[in-house]
Amino acid sequence: ERERVSELEHASELEHVRERERERALESVRRLACRARQLEITCELERARERERECEHTTHEATCTHATRKHATRGHTDKTHAMVPKPTPPFEPYQLYAIHAKDRIWAEYPGACVPQIAGLAAVEWRQLSVKQRAPWHSKAAAELIQYEAEMIQYVRCLELQMQDPPKGGN
Repeated sequence: ERERVSELEHASELEHVRERERERALESVRRLACRARQLEITCELERARERERECEHTTHEATCTHATRKHATRGHTDKTHAMVPKPTPPFEPYQLYAIHAKDRIWAEYPGACVPQIAGLAAVEWRQLSVKQRAPWHSKAAAELIQYEAEMIQYVRCLELQMQDPPKGGN
């Protein structure tokens, strides 16, 4: 009996530690996502300004009466930065479990629709013990760490774009 209580206390402590680590990582990801959105907005504004400058320049060339060879052949080598795709957010432990269990549940309940499959996966998830859920929490934590690293890289790319904006030409 004492052994079982000790095991449950240990599992509960592990769950709290995992939850604190997850909250820390989520807060970091939230900050990164906020910074990324700020940079995305700034990049969009810079691209809009660049398009306006190009439009003004094109209008000037079209109305220019002193079109010289140099002016007419002005090289607009558009060195736009390739936009780095925004990382996909990680799955929650339950979502990873549901994806894993989906095919097995469909085999057990042929003809079931997606909401029914999701409901059955949710029921199974609730019935799992802390130990049985641990691998799914570990996978979710690993995905969250990977996402955090990808978001850091994404934000760095956006910051580089802000430091070295695309050139419209001379």
